[in-house]
Amino acid sequence: MDRRSINIEDSQIVVIGGGITGQLIQYCIPHARILDWSKPPKVKRQLTRMFGANYLWEPLDGIECKEFTVITHVDGEEANYESIRRYKEKIGKTFDQAHWDSQFKTVMKGYNIASLPNIEISYDCRVKEIFVKDKRLLLSSGEDIKYDILISTVPLYALMDMCNVPQKRPFQYKPIYIRIEERPLEAPYPESTWYVNYLSDPDIPPYRYTDRDRKRHYEGLTSMGRIPTRKISPGKIYPNPSAPLVLELLEKENIFCFGRFGRWDPEELLHTTYSNIRDWMIHGSVSKM
Repeated sequence: MDRRSINIEDSQIVVIGGGITGQLIQYCIPHARILDWSKPPKVKRQLTRMFGANYLWEPLDGIECKEFTVITHVDGEEANYESIRRYKEKIGKTFDQAHWDSQFKTVMKGYNIASLPNIEISYDCRVKEIFVKDKRLLLSSGEDIKYDILISTVPLYALMDMCNVPQKRPFQYKPIYIRIEERPLEAPYPESTWYVNYLSDPDIPPYRYTDRDRKRHYEGLTSMGRIPTRKISPGKIYPNPSAPLVLELLEKENIFCFGRFGRWDPEELLHTTYSNIRDWMIHGSVSKM
């Protein structure tokens, strides 16, 4: 879509989803209205996910980010082709050498967002249906909201349901279960260093643990035999060949998707999402990376 056909500055922009991607959109487009289905948080919402090995691979241009060292192993040792292959088989992922080289780099820098300007989010706003041709959406509360441009950060299959777009291929995902314990005394690195250890043994429920700050975070695709601290869904997602076609169809209707879940891209990272948002503001279309 040609950027000239979209006047972002003068458009009524509505964003579905108040997570970090939605907040970055409003940071870039302050007049965008963010709708989030959840209740207002009792404490300030964290800017990045505060569990597991969730950190930025690159700082975000113009945004204050905290830097730290990340050490990555597989089964307690430096990763190699065979150990990575075993781990990927355990979680049901296929060979992808290009992403392996970055994901399993032994020592790298990681980043977390330190602060963003105050973000305004409209909570308790669950979208019931989107009327694509009329450019309006209906909330479960009965409120009717018009838009010129609609942006979605929620899982693509959920957006398709709202827009009454049929799913030709099912969207596959597995919830992630999080268990957080005290950092053990024998943890191999100081608290200032993040240690990410992938576990390739299929008989061990967690697929990795992360030592961060004073805690050890276990992540698994099952509940690990006890009540998990958190259950994250959709969690780990798998490619869907119909996703690019759906995204192209939606863009023709001035509906744009951002983020790993929004675009249903298992390999997308937050710095890529941020770049896509900024590129879209210039060119009016989303990168096909």
